[in-house]
Amino acid sequence: MAWFEDLMMENWPKFEGLILSSEKVFPESIRSSAGDFIDSLSGGGVFKVIFEGSAYAGNAIAYAMGEQERAEFAPDLPADSRVLYIMNLVIEPQFQRRGLGSALFQEVLRAAREKGFTHVMGHFRPNCVLDIARRMGAVEHGTFRNWEGTGEDYVLCHIPIAEPEQPKEAERHLPDLSQELQFLPAMPHHQSE
Repeated sequence: MAWFEDLMMENWPKFEGLILSSEKVFPESIRSSAGDFIDSLSGGGVFKVIFEGSAYAGNAIAYAMGEQERAEFAPDLPADSRVLYIMNLVIEPQFQRRGLGSALFQEVLRAAREKGFTHVMGHFRPNCVLDIARRMGAVEHGTFRNWEGTGEDYVLCHIPIAEPEQPKEAERHLPDLSQELQFLPAMPHHQSE
């Protein structure tokens, strides 16, 4: 059974080794340091750890994009957009192909919506994470060849986050019928002999 824990400055020491070890799946030139993660945690965003049973299975680190990054990577989004950038979404190899990546991505989108973000953005390797992003409604902005000198291509995507559906007008103002309901007296219970 998969479950999530919020990653915060208070519990960073508990997860630091696991998260830094997860970085080994990325090319060395783009691996994040402990300082990078701490900077992200202190700046606000969505930070999740996923477990399978009691075992650490992966993490997602997503921070609120600043104006400069938005101007560079998301100039076409409305000016009032609040954009969350996924800097890290990793499922440990032994837990892959079990739906945990999709579950973690969905949890990031849910938490982002709850925190008032309007879009989630990221550079994704053309692998299962990009496939998940596409299933979540990703809009692709282009492929970055040899991104950050990694020797790999990454696809820049954003996912618009739908507003939570508002109840219809009729559902919002249902009359209180509790005073008008009449209840029948309880029937006596008969026991069989």
